[in-house]
Amino acid sequence: MAVFNNNSHSDGGRPGCKIATVEPFLAVIMESLKPVRSIKCTGRLYTEYEDNVLRLLDNVSEEHQVDEVFAEPLIRVSDFNVSLGEKRFLDLAKREVDVNSDFLKVTVRFKDGSQQTDFHASISEIPDVAQRKETHNAPLNIMVLGLDRTSSAHFQRMVPKTYVYLKEQLDSVIFKSYSIVGENTAPALSAFLTGKSLAENCAFKEARKGFKNAGVVDEWPFIFKDLKTLGIPTMWSEDQPSIGAFHFRLKGFNEQPTDHYGRSLWWLYDGGLCKHSLAQYKLQLQYLKSFMKSYPGKRKFGFVFLSDLCHRTVNLLSGGDDGFVEFFESLKNNSLLNNTLFITMGDHGPYTYGVIRDSPQGKLEHRLPFLSLTFPAWFKRSYPVQMAALIRNSRIITSPFDLYKTMKHLLTFPKKTFVEMDTVGASLFESLPNDRACEDTGIPEFYCPCLSRMQSIDIAHTHVHQAVKVAVKHINDILISRPITAKL
Repeated sequence: MAVFNNNSHSDGGRPGCKIATVEPFLAVIMESLKPVRSIKCTGRLYTEYEDNVLRLLDNVSEEHQVDEVFAEPLIRVSDFNVSLGEKRFLDLAKREVDVNSDFLKVTVRFKDGSQQTDFHASISEIPDVAQRKETHNAPLNIMVLGLDRTSSAHFQRMVPKTYVYLKEQLDSVIFKSYSIVGENTAPALSAFLTGKSLAENCAFKEARKGFKNAGVVDEWPFIFKDLKTLGIPTMWSEDQPSIGAFHFRLKGFNEQPTDHYGRSLWWLYDGGLCKHSLAQYKLQLQYLKSFMKSYPGKRKFGFVFLSDLCHRTVNLLSGGDDGFVEFFESLKNNSLLNNTLFITMGDHGPYTYGVIRDSPQGKLEHRLPFLSLTFPAWFKRSYPVQMAALIRNSRIITSPFDLYKTMKHLLTFPKKTFVEMDTVGASLFESLPNDRACEDTGIPEFYCPCLSRMQSIDIAHTHVHQAVKVAVKHINDILISRPITAKL
């Protein structure tokens, strides 16, 4: 059941955007879901990797019969090819070995001849990146947790503990009218990371597979380029490389787009949802946390996008609820949110086809992905005007284009000194107009979730009569084939 909410605005001019409230726990949807328990992985890990040191875990003893441990760094050759670096053997007496790489394939061999392989991910700082001169005024890091196929309603029903933690413990701003700008992940991330639509970027530099003169997306105006110029370290990691936002229907990158780039890890990763005792999605979260701890004193941009946990089925996301809460608790307890804007975002809804997707609620839910923005308390106290505007804007129609403009604004905050290009969208730190419409924020009409365009008309109107005639004709066409029925 959908009802009109209060997320509508008008200043007396054109009508504001009205969006029907999506009921997350609608019976027909809940009956179709089978939430899973928290993902618990069996098996054992023998090593840990942090700060460029691979170590045996403290609980590994002689009884485990470990005979040999070595690590192979993962080296990016291209977006579609990864090589292994020179083996680094762990000294069993010292129980550790130094390795300089973000990603390791670790082999543990046992005295009975058996072996197991594991993968580790931890930031290995790049000297050239650490020494970049910073030329910005950004007060906060920007960290992003992206969730594939996660609408606002789906987030509430599948990870309720995380939703409550964001809302009550972190005082996050949860957006009520955040919309998609296209059918799948690529349009969302194109808008979010470049400020341009997928069509605009392809018109500038064609990158769609099968299209004439298609090439890689390197020349697209990714925000990473601006960040590098400003001296800001960057990281990006998607965990299903075969369906990556810029790889599934596009041709990917030639040059590595960010300073730290997770694609090499996930290209070789063969663990499924679990690799021995470590859940795959937790490996992603560990990598993000590692990046947040790296390059002390420098502003950073990090983005991990979870696909495997969210994309396999509509139910699996629930298995990460406890892990997400643990992750956010860890960030809070380690003061890693004290200088960070943390964005948690979906790209579109969970139902890409089927009966529910075809229903009014399913169509609307698909158009309203989850979005929350988490700020440190000191920032909210220091900038009450900007925060008041952002909170107000959370009830107005918004899109990934607005997030792009907001990130650009944050780089020169509180002033907005970047040059406004001919892109749609606006900084969320500035009050949006009451009569804002989809076209103002780059949302194509087909994907617009606003119901403002619907108007009541008199039943005597010619359009009503025409619609009734068409409906009656359709019913008669069905009835006429049945001899026991009469024509209306």
